[in-house]
Amino acid sequence: MHDRHEVLGLAMLGLAALHILAALKHQFFDRTGLIGRMNPF
Repeated sequence: MHDRHEVLGLAMLGLAALHILAALKHQFFDRTGLIGRMNPF
């Protein structure tokens, strides 16, 4: 069970990193203004 927990934890970290990189790609390469629209203030 420990091995499964470790693999799933690393998978979640990888998905979070991929999500952040995709948001940065949209902001700086595609120039969609995505991060500005996510700001609640």
